[in-house]
Amino acid sequence: MHMLPVLILVGGLGLDCNTAAASSSPGVDTVRGVSPGRQHLYTKSSTHFACLDGSKTIPLSRVNDDYCDCPDGSDEPGTAACPNSTFYCANDGHIPVVIPASHVNDGNCDPVCCDGSDEWAGLVSCPNVCKQQAKEHAKIAADREAIRSAGYAKRQAWVKEAARLRKDVQDQIDRKRTALADQRARLAVVERELSDLEANERERVAASGVTKSQDEVNAVMSDFNAALTALRSRIAQQQKRIDEYQAIVDDLAQNYNPNFQDMAVKGAVTAFNDLPTLPDFVESETAQLLANRRVEISCPLPELPPQVAPPENFLTALLGSMRTALESFGILQASDIEPAFPASGSASSSGESRELSSKREVVQSLKTEVDTLERGLKSLEDDLNGEYGADDIFRATMGKCFEKRIGEYDYEVCLRDVLRQKSSSSQTLVGNFVSIDTSLEDGITRMRYANGQRCWNGPDRSGIVELICGKENELISVREAQKCEYVFLVKTPAVCGPPSSTSGHVTKDEL
Repeated sequence: MHMLPVLILVGGLGLDCNTAAASSSPGVDTVRGVSPGRQHLYTKSSTHFACLDGSKTIPLSRVNDDYCDCPDGSDEPGTAACPNSTFYCANDGHIPVVIPASHVNDGNCDPVCCDGSDEWAGLVSCPNVCKQQAKEHAKIAADREAIRSAGYAKRQAWVKEAARLRKDVQDQIDRKRTALADQRARLAVVERELSDLEANERERVAASGVTKSQDEVNAVMSDFNAALTALRSRIAQQQKRIDEYQAIVDDLAQNYNPNFQDMAVKGAVTAFNDLPTLPDFVESETAQLLANRRVEISCPLPELPPQVAPPENFLTALLGSMRTALESFGILQASDIEPAFPASGSASSSGESRELSSKREVVQSLKTEVDTLERGLKSLEDDLNGEYGADDIFRATMGKCFEKRIGEYDYEVCLRDVLRQKSSSSQTLVGNFVSIDTSLEDGITRMRYANGQRCWNGPDRSGIVELICGKENELISVREAQKCEYVFLVKTPAVCGPPSSTSGHVTKDEL
C-alpha cells in the first residue's frame, strides 16, 4: 500500500537515492521539514515512528512517503500530503521560518523560505536569496533599533519627569492634609467659642430681651389699633353715603309711575329690585374677635428656655399669626405690612450681639474652607492613584496633544485625555479617556476612550488608541472599525522598550 508513493518519491521526482534516504529512510540523521530542535522526535527508533499526538506507531519508512498516516500530520513534515502539517525552512544565514506544508512543492517559490528548500522536488528552481534578505533585514532591524534606542532614551527622560510630577502631587497632598488638619482644629475651637457665646446670649435674652420684645410687640399693636380705627372711620363714611344712595333709589322705586315712558328709569328700578339682599353684618362680633387677638398678644410673654431660638423668631411667628387674622377680616392686604422682624440669620437688626454674629461668620467661613480643602484633597488622591501606565509614564504626556490631517478631517490625540475630530467649521468629541490595557497576545498597549458625541442615528462615539514605539508622538492612521468606533494608530516613545543587548536568529512562525 505504501510502496508505490515511495517509488514515486524516489524515482518519479528524479531524486537520487541519497536524497531519498536523507528525507525518509531509516537510520538517517536528518528528516526533511523538521527543525533541529525536533529531529530527535523522529530518530528515537531506527525502525518505527510514533505520531506526535500519540495516536499510533508506524514504520519509519512511512515518514515523508507522501501519504498521510498520522491524524496530526506529523509523519509528513517534508511533503504536502497532510493539510495540517508544517514545513521547516532552515534559511541558513537568515531567519528560519515554518510554513504550511501545503506550500511544499506547489510550484511557487515561497518568499519567506529564502533558501528554496520548500521546492525540493524540482518542479521549479528557487534560488537561495537568504544572504540578500539577511542584508535587507539587517538594515530594517538597524533602523528599527535606532528608533527604539532614541524612543527609549526619551522614555527614560519622561519617566524622570513623571516621577517628578508624581512627587509634586504627593507634596500637594501632604500640604493639603496639613492645612486640612489645622483648619479642622481651628474650626473645632471656634465652634466651642460660638457655643459659649450662644449660651451667654440666651442668658442675656432671658434677663432683658423678653421685656424689650414685649414693648416692641405693644408698639406694633398700637400701630395696628390706630390703623384699625382709621379703617373703621373710613368704612363708616362709605356706609353713610351708601345709605343716602339707598334712600334715593327706594324713593324712586316707590314713587315711580310706570305709565311714564322713561326706559332708563324703568331699567334702574327693575335692576334695583332684582338685587339680592345682603346678610346683616354684626360689627360687634368682629370687634370681639380683634379684642381676643389683642388679649392674646398683649399678655406677658413666657420666659424662653435655653434651647429655644432667640425671641425674634418667636415674635415673628406671633406677629405673622396676627397679620393672618387681620387679612382674614379683610382689613389688611397681604402686602400692607412688612415683617416686624427680619428673617433669622440677619445680624444687625435681630438683637443678636455683634460678637456673636461675627463668630457665626467665622464658623461659616471655616466650614467653607474645610469643605474646599476636602474636595481638593480627594481630587489629588484620585490623581495620584489614577491609571498612568507603567512607571506612571503617561503622567509626563498630559497636555501634550498632537494632530494630523487624514482625509477630510484633522484628528487630535491627547493621550490619557480626549480624542477629537475637527473640520473647518466644527469639532467633534470622539471620546474621553477610560482605561489603559496591554494585550497579552500581541503586547500592544491600548488606550480606550468612550462617551463621545453621539453619532447621528447611532451610538456614542468611542475610540481605541494603539500605541507602538516611535521617536516622537505621532498619529499614523485612523480607521472606523465599527460604526462610530475609531481606531487610532500612534507612535510614541512611551512604549519603547530597551535596545536589544544581544542579536541572534529566532524562528519566525508564518502561521
